[in-house]
Amino acid sequence: MSSRTFVFCCYGVSLACGVLLFFLWYNAASGTVPGFGLNRIRAPGANDGYAILVVDESQDDRAILETLAAWGMGETISESSQFVSIDDFGTLRQIPLDLFNDQIGSFDPRNDGYAEKLRSFFVNNGNRYFFAPLTSTPADLRSRLDADFADIPFSLVLLEQRVSLFPYFLLLAAAGIAALFLSGSKRFFLFQLPVFLSIGWGGFAAIVLAAAFAGIWELLREPLKELLTSRYSRRDTFGYAGTGLKGMGERLRPYRLNVILASLFFLLIPVLAVAGFLPPVPLLAASGSFFLLYYLSFKVMEMGFRNTRHIPFMPVPLLPLRTKTFFLFPFLLPFVIASFFALILPVFFPGVRSDVPAPGNVMDSRYFVSAADYYSHVDFQRSFSYRSLNDTAGAETLKQEGYLRYYLGEDGLIAGSVVSPGTAEAEILPFPLEKLMDFLVQYYQPQEEPVRKFEPSNPPLKLREWILAVVILTICGMSELLKPGIVPGKKLPIRWDKRIAA
Repeated sequence: MSSRTFVFCCYGVSLACGVLLFFLWYNAASGTVPGFGLNRIRAPGANDGYAILVVDESQDDRAILETLAAWGMGETISESSQFVSIDDFGTLRQIPLDLFNDQIGSFDPRNDGYAEKLRSFFVNNGNRYFFAPLTSTPADLRSRLDADFADIPFSLVLLEQRVSLFPYFLLLAAAGIAALFLSGSKRFFLFQLPVFLSIGWGGFAAIVLAAAFAGIWELLREPLKELLTSRYSRRDTFGYAGTGLKGMGERLRPYRLNVILASLFFLLIPVLAVAGFLPPVPLLAASGSFFLLYYLSFKVMEMGFRNTRHIPFMPVPLLPLRTKTFFLFPFLLPFVIASFFALILPVFFPGVRSDVPAPGNVMDSRYFVSAADYYSHVDFQRSFSYRSLNDTAGAETLKQEGYLRYYLGEDGLIAGSVVSPGTAEAEILPFPLEKLMDFLVQYYQPQEEPVRKFEPSNPPLKLREWILAVVILTICGMSELLKPGIVPGKKLPIRWDKRIAA
């Protein structure tokens, strides 16, 4: 096979890998292939939605919650996961919602009706509800439910926020093409572009994954090229390297930092799998395709050596120089910029809800609990010790004013009064169901409403995405910090003393 034919075949393999990866990641994003990933690949900073498990109200809430927690769904929200604040005459005591009626009677004046309203959200119309963020649900959630809840009738509904991933493909394309022009070996980096362009279904994590691949490509390019050229050298003129593993280690001595930094990028890949919720099968396929094309690029180089019978000159270290053997900057800069743009995409491209279920199906908005209900309840409990007990406990007591607090004037007599704030100085915990309620209220808004887009209730710039972007930026910046120069105060090794005696 001629070298030109072999090169065209390699480019064909590169395109085939790109097409295969595109459909693998698409199937993982759409959830059409069981076991390939989560129900949807998440975009960063988006309120991704919830999986709602519905069972009969007679089922043990705590037992089901423990089973879900054993699967890694520790963020599941249900009746037994919530607490109700009750005035304990000076402090606020937290009582589990499912045990509230066992500890606080209906006649207790501290029972302001909030606990019953909160419970009706989780248990109503003969059903019991469990809410789990889609970001914490396992890939095989339905199969696990079928296996462990075989004797328990249940239904599982996914309320999703659909996020367009097209901008991430554009960012990957722009970063890959810019890196191609900044690459020191454009011909061989071109092999990797189809891989970078095909994994855009992974959202932000895919951009960081492409940056990790590009970093490995740059860091290992020169060391592998050194080993490849040494194989075709007819003889080692200076004999500085030796043979065997020891000789290989000697040749790679100038590239020790390359190997260290490449190891960091290798470690970043499994971190991305966990932090970015990347599906395992497409991730392994992308990694395999990357290293396959990396290998083919060196085979193309090797065939060039054979055909031309010319081995590129590789410099031999004559002095203990601290030389720069890689150029991550500005090569990785396009991926760094793309990752920071990807962090703010949810602000400009908010997600759109999927089709709303039929009215009355899954959830009934009449049972939703608002933040105003929660804070009114907390205010009542904080000032309970200062309130009159003449009124019947109920919803109206939430509006009841406390006793007056009198203050003295300069003459020592009562000068006026203010409404007692009770224990107003105590810290109020935020409404624990705020994110869930905001999502449900927006999800179940009427179809004729003109606004169909989500405003993310959680901050769009998540800490873990920022950390991953900063890691790439830090490693990229190391290239500029490492300047070439002679290591001071170090004796010149005899085996490197290549000076010619005059």
